[in-house]
Amino acid sequence: MRQELLEILEAVREEEREILEEGAGIRKDLYTEGDPFIVTARKMMGNDQKLIQIRTHTRFIAFPRHRHDFIEMMYVCKGSCTHIIDGQEITVQAGEFLLLNQYSWHEIKKAEKDDISVNFVIRPEFFDKPYTMLSFNNVITDFLINVLRKNSSQGEFLYFQVADVVPVQNLIENMVSMLIHDQENDTILQTTMGLLCMHLAYYTDRLNRGVQEKFDDMLVKESMEYIDSHFQHASLTELADKLHQSQYSLSRLLKEKTGETFREMVLNKRFYRAQELLTESDLPINDVILSVGYENTSYFHRKFKEKYNMTPRRYRELFRR
Repeated sequence: MRQELLEILEAVREEEREILEEGAGIRKDLYTEGDPFIVTARKMMGNDQKLIQIRTHTRFIAFPRHRHDFIEMMYVCKGSCTHIIDGQEITVQAGEFLLLNQYSWHEIKKAEKDDISVNFVIRPEFFDKPYTMLSFNNVITDFLINVLRKNSSQGEFLYFQVADVVPVQNLIENMVSMLIHDQENDTILQTTMGLLCMHLAYYTDRLNRGVQEKFDDMLVKESMEYIDSHFQHASLTELADKLHQSQYSLSRLLKEKTGETFREMVLNKRFYRAQELLTESDLPINDVILSVGYENTSYFHRKFKEKYNMTPRRYRELFRR
């Protein structure tokens, strides 16, 4: 994260000063209307009808067990932050984040001076637009469906270990910067969140989900993780054997849950990886093609042009970072 942003976030706030100088505890009146300890959007945002707000996490004291009446996304900018959720201790490191729904009870261990985290306070309706930007079902869309339709009052969280994924870090930093500098624009922020969710959909191997998954959901998640790791030579036969499923039933389940066949999922992952290599590396185009699992370069060129309406070389010229 840029030093300019970190310097703003590192500043000791009034609540933290009271904790340091007077030995004060957590002032619940700043967060909740009463018992039980439910942190409310009204307390965080006042009477403002904003869809999203940001605040730094309070350091120098443990934060007691609570939940929210909004969606919380906690991103660690520097150091770490340890949560206890349903007895499970999760230490979120710099560059990682937690997304918690309204029903997730959790407590947070004491953060020190150099442990800098930000809380995105998000009303459920903020996700209306990001949800429409996701073209296939996955654990992220499942989470958003439950948030938007209130299908369940079960606590749920998603933990993303994506500190080394540059596009994800850039998108989050953009949102932090806009909100810190009071440059709120719901359309831009919602679109940025949608792009963030689209990128995260390709990194399910970096995701821990905090609910008991149904067996079908577990099969889909493991299939997506397999494709993420083996997309160059992914085989439905190998995957079905690994999961002890028939090829027919697994193929049908993937189509039902994601809207894509196994082959389409593999091709999309290959093209996504090819996009990254074309825009972020100096690899010759033929080496890019080989590295994503294609030996027939003519076939790749034809399929790439069908998908993007341009050649790989032109794509690199337009989008090279």
